[in-house]
Amino acid sequence: MSARIRIVSEQADHTTMLAYAAAVRARGHRVETLHPDVPDPDLSADLYLLKSRTPQAIRLAHRAEAAGAVVCNSADATALCVDRAAMAARAREAGVPFPPTHAFAGPDALAAPGRLILKSRHCRKDEPLPAVGTAAELRATGWPDEPVVAQAFADGDGWDHKFWAVGDRIFAGLRRPPTAEAAPAGKRTVPVPDPSAASLDVVRAVGAAFGLHVYGVDIIATASGPLVVDINAFPGLSGLPDAADALAALTGRLLTASPETPAHPGRTTVAAK
Repeated sequence: MSARIRIVSEQADHTTMLAYAAAVRARGHRVETLHPDVPDPDLSADLYLLKSRTPQAIRLAHRAEAAGAVVCNSADATALCVDRAAMAARAREAGVPFPPTHAFAGPDALAAPGRLILKSRHCRKDEPLPAVGTAAELRATGWPDEPVVAQAFADGDGWDHKFWAVGDRIFAGLRRPPTAEAAPAGKRTVPVPDPSAASLDVVRAVGAAFGLHVYGVDIIATASGPLVVDINAFPGLSGLPDAADALAALTGRLLTASPETPAHPGRTTVAAK
């Protein structure tokens, strides 16, 4: 049975999504990109892939859900991942290892103890790089006047352990963490031949706690085990082997299942360089 699929995104030429579109069209479905800022959008599709995470996109997703469509990821799950304070609260409530996180109206209000990692409260493409220091040091960084969160700093192994889940597939890799104190190392991903079972369990726990089907999890390897430091709803997936096919397979399951059916990530694939 042919289904109508819309990718809610500002970018119509994303490489992975173009490959995905070709894969689902080969299965007889119709797919097109829907810009979240389009006034009075047509909400008659069967499935919406919520690639964008802007407020406009989340509002559109709420409307699509109200119209009876399946939305991946749901509007509420996406909103949880956009607000880092809400993200931390949900993760810690669900027992996901996540650092204590304090929210402030702006950087001048920072007043948490110990060494901290300062981040924008609301995830967006142009947000400043994270900064590390004490509250007093971070107040002096010249950070933009915006809502922020301060995560308790934890020592890791010098890498961001990156995980991308697409339905029942988990892709894994390593990247050097960019910070405001040093030039970012770029987005080159180092393959992980055998990610730890503990990390994979944490990734699965994130998906269950947030009700996500397509998501990214940033983990640092601490002396006490994996610690989640960020969660992204519907990340880019660029450079991941078979990501488009995994997303196409997930589409088939979503079209024949309840919108509330959670993803259950299972197999692991090493990320491409």
